[in-house]
Amino acid sequence: MTRSQEYSIKKGRAELTPPDGKSRIFLSGYVLNDDGTQGEALSTRLFSLTSPDPSLRTPVFNNGSLNFQHIPNPIADFFVAGTAQGENGVYKNTTPVVHECNVHWCVKSLQTAYKWGRAQENTTKVVQLDSNQEYPWKGFNISGTIVQKYTTNFSLTLPSRPQSDLAYNTFKVINQTMLETILAFDEILPSYVTTENSTSTAKFRWLNAGQGFGSPATVVDMPADSNPWLPPNNITEQLELIADTMTIVMRNTPNATNKLQLVQGTAWDQKTFIHIRWGWAVWPILLLALGLAFLIATVSKCSKEESVVRVWKNSVLAVLVNGLGDDMQKSIGSNPRMGEIKDRVRGMEVELTE
Repeated sequence: MTRSQEYSIKKGRAELTPPDGKSRIFLSGYVLNDDGTQGEALSTRLFSLTSPDPSLRTPVFNNGSLNFQHIPNPIADFFVAGTAQGENGVYKNTTPVVHECNVHWCVKSLQTAYKWGRAQENTTKVVQLDSNQEYPWKGFNISGTIVQKYTTNFSLTLPSRPQSDLAYNTFKVINQTMLETILAFDEILPSYVTTENSTSTAKFRWLNAGQGFGSPATVVDMPADSNPWLPPNNITEQLELIADTMTIVMRNTPNATNKLQLVQGTAWDQKTFIHIRWGWAVWPILLLALGLAFLIATVSKCSKEESVVRVWKNSVLAVLVNGLGDDMQKSIGSNPRMGEIKDRVRGMEVELTE
């Protein structure tokens, strides 16, 4: 689970001062060369509120958090400082924006569905894992070197349930899993993005692992083609993507016996049903039935009238399809009288030919 809190640094020097006042953290700015030109610019900085030094692991700010002190023993609590427009914003003395991000363990209740070959999950409830309130890092003397070890375990026990498929109601994260997860975050905490000048490519820089064990820290860098930590990007959304990826890894990692722990449950398959509202179809069906009845009645009535010349019965279809011949049109004329037409019809026969 992730949370973030945004606040801005006042104009002036872009730096944070810890409550103890012993040190300051530079957030944004650039090098001023001897000739007065603008040099290397710092546009982004990520740093943990707990020292990554394995021999210390002490909080940097308060108890390791500013806005999330009510969350005990998080995976990571860190600041993300970014300046809008990157190095261009830095050279313009744009005030950086700082987010405090908190990542911690939780258990989610999911409502699943299966549609068109894909499983869909909707989170209905989130509960944070419990742990003791003691500081989790404890120092141990190993061959004359003080090494900090993570000693806290996390668990959540749900109320007992009688269903056989819901017998596993306790969720746990042991200290070894927690330590490996923290070390993964140590790869980017601390880290920063700098640019040599306004025309060069930005570089993402971080310290290699192993600092504090006798080997000096080495700065590793790579081109930063894109930077999701810069404003106005959504920092919370970016952190949620990281948390979702971690969740997928946790769910697909086998246990000590190289087996996946499967959770049984019900996955609903969505189906589409058609319901006919006959009330809406009554009127069109009634009109169709009345029209058909009227047509049948008309044909039946006309077929019984022997004394009336039935022009439509034996010739109208042929006339509609082929039309009258040229000789017949000339004999009728342009303005014939009805009587003349009836006289001619009595002696006229029309047939369909291919």
